[in-house]
Amino acid sequence: MNDLSDYGIDEATLRRMYDEWCQGAKKSELERRYLGKPESHGALFTGLVRNHLGIETQRRSPQAARLAELTEENARLRDLLESHGIDPAGL
Repeated sequence: MNDLSDYGIDEATLRRMYDEWCQGAKKSELERRYLGKPESHGALFTGLVRNHLGIETQRRSPQAARLAELTEENARLRDLLESHGIDPAGL
């Protein structure tokens, strides 16, 4: 990730962008207005805020969160079966 100066902004400007996003502005619109990136889709904003402000703006979808929970549960159950001498692949 480049320095903020490579994008023509400073940390105060990035903080202002983040504040606008918190108030409902779209990431892509902020990238176009502040960074001059007409092709933007929000990923640059996400990376800049994460790397320079230490704030995560990427939200997991409910489906992704549930999938992660189920994957962890599955691993725990497999370990439990194996600890009792049961091969989960053989069920």
